[in-house]
Amino acid sequence: MAKPQTIPHRWHPVFIHFPITCWVLATGLDVATMLMPVRNWVPGVDLIALAHLFIWLGVAVSIPAVIAGLIDYRIVSEEATGMIDRHATWMIAAITLFLIAGIWRLRGAAFDAPIPTALLFVELAGSMALVVGGRVASIVVFGHCGSVRSTTR
Repeated sequence: MAKPQTIPHRWHPVFIHFPITCWVLATGLDVATMLMPVRNWVPGVDLIALAHLFIWLGVAVSIPAVIAGLIDYRIVSEEATGMIDRHATWMIAAITLFLIAGIWRLRGAAFDAPIPTALLFVELAGSMALVVGGRVASIVVFGHCGSVRSTTR
């Protein structure tokens, strides 16, 4: 009887949704407060402070996502490594941009209403890097190039 082939569990997909969600919510909140400068249009919630929290929460939870991605990289087929390298480059750009946004907020713009336009552009650029990097990863995940090697146990 042939041994079944298994694919080791990949942890990166488990973690990646959290920083993406945090950063998209932060950017969305900042866009909303830019368009409607009433910062408390949700009673009792300071949306600029909430966006600030989401930026840093995203940075914090991106660390296990990156570590899991580096571990999962070992099971990527040779054919897919170029695409995964591009994905990693875009995601590093996104993490860097959101880290810049977080540091900028700590340096005085954190709770200004509305936030500086340049800070919003940094967040929007980070969001675009997320979109491009996610698209590159989806090409690998959905099999448009070799995806994950099977391993036998």
